[in-house]
Amino acid sequence: SYYISMDINIFESREKKTSVRIISDDPVLGRLVWATLSSDFLVVDRKADLTVIVSDDLTVTEKGACIYVGDKKRTLLPRQIQLSRPLSVEALYESAVALTKAGEITGAGFAFNPKISCVTYNGASSRLTEKEKALFLLLLSRVGECVSREEIERALWGGEAVGNAADVYVCHLRKRLEGIAGPGVLLSVRGRGYMLKNIK
Repeated sequence: SYYISMDINIFESREKKTSVRIISDDPVLGRLVWATLSSDFLVVDRKADLTVIVSDDLTVTEKGACIYVGDKKRTLLPRQIQLSRPLSVEALYESAVALTKAGEITGAGFAFNPKISCVTYNGASSRLTEKEKALFLLLLSRVGECVSREEIERALWGGEAVGNAADVYVCHLRKRLEGIAGPGVLLSVRGRGYMLKNIK
């Protein structure tokens, strides 16, 4: 197995006092976790207020506040929870908030409120379903980059999507985003996947 520690520089502010360390052996889910939490938590590669471990390797453990993402049952300590795959970004965010604090996710010109599943652009807003939310956050974590169908299927369905489910949900999300931000915000990259455009 291999592990990546998400060491991503986030602009520190007086409001961002809660730190999170992300340890993952799954780069796609690791990025999804980062996208969900990085706007409201300071992502670090050292000891943090909260650790998120994306792995079924039971030897990777944490003694403090921790969210484990995986299907193999763990023995949990106080202030620790386990989330199964496919990962619910709503459950991830709410769990992190319950262990630490609340906030709003921003990027690419959008603001997203996980509590009410609402994405906003220039005052216009739209509600997202659970899958649309997970897809949006995955694309938001890779603004300006192409995200393949395989990566989407892996993040949203654990790699077990039926038929063209990824394409269908991209279509749904595109309609919602274009409804508030105009056309061209969610692009199809022929033969490769999809890309969320930075429209700041």
